[in-house]
Amino acid sequence: MKIIAVVGDYYHDEKLFKRALSEAVETLSDIDLEYSDHAHLVNDLKAKPDLVILASENRIEPEENKNHTWMDRSKEQKIIEYVRSGGNWLAWHSGLAGYEKCEDYVAMLGGYFAYHPEEHVNVQYAYRKDHELSKGKENTEIKDEHYFIHRVEESSCFLQSSSTYGTSDAGWTRKYGTGKVCCYVPSHNGEGLMSASVQNDLKSIVEWARS
Repeated sequence: MKIIAVVGDYYHDEKLFKRALSEAVETLSDIDLEYSDHAHLVNDLKAKPDLVILASENRIEPEENKNHTWMDRSKEQKIIEYVRSGGNWLAWHSGLAGYEKCEDYVAMLGGYFAYHPEEHVNVQYAYRKDHELSKGKENTEIKDEHYFIHRVEESSCFLQSSSTYGTSDAGWTRKYGTGKVCCYVPSHNGEGLMSASVQNDLKSIVEWARS
């Protein structure tokens, strides 16, 4: 199974996300994981990888220029065509952030990051038992950014988040053309990324993508 991953951005430590993803898949069989970047991602799609993982927000330098983004219309359409034609896509954490103006991409995902409280809080993650990605999993709590998601399309939700700030969807899957999409919110920091629940979820999502 060939996986292309683009992880890390201005606010999210690339090394942490690489470590979390690499350790999650190292026990799975027949996995070829390759890390790429924004500049090469669309070209990488020509090789038709089995799964693409995006854990990187759209803004490149959010503190200096909030309008400087990497996903333009051409890249957006090539990504959509990859999934529509049978590819699998995981939008992970910040891979949901800053894309609200990319309307076709957001429609493919089924939602996007809206906001999170400034402080990290104890976030409870609860699995919906009627989804294949929830099988055998127990609810958990992580000190995390509490992402609140704006949903735009019907999807199959498997994970919900709650904290003192409210509740939100935190994980869902959907079909798109002949491909599949998964959106997964946890986590921001190293403790959460390396937690048993996030590691198990990443493994499950990879296996779901190749099933």
